[in-house]
Amino acid sequence: VPVVDVWNGTRTVGLSRIASDAVVAAGLKVGTIASARTTYPTTLIITADAQKYQQTLVTLQGFVPGTVIAEMPAGEAAMRGDILVIVGEDYQP
Repeated sequence: VPVVDVWNGTRTVGLSRIASDAVVAAGLKVGTIASARTTYPTTLIITADAQKYQQTLVTLQGFVPGTVIAEMPAGEAAMRGDILVIVGEDYQP
């Protein structure tokens, strides 16, 4: 089972915890819960291998919708899991 890290990319305290609960509800394993170094207007889902995790990404987007990208945003720490969700201002719990 792929590990999904969840980072808060907003100024709303506790949003990464709320989003991580949604990841668990999707039946996925949560890794690191943290804060991003900057804020993001939209939620991003980052993985270096979208093909390998295609089904997981489809499932994940049903619970935490976001734009899938392959590159870490500049200035962010390295992710530890297989997939990283950076919760943006557009996230609706």
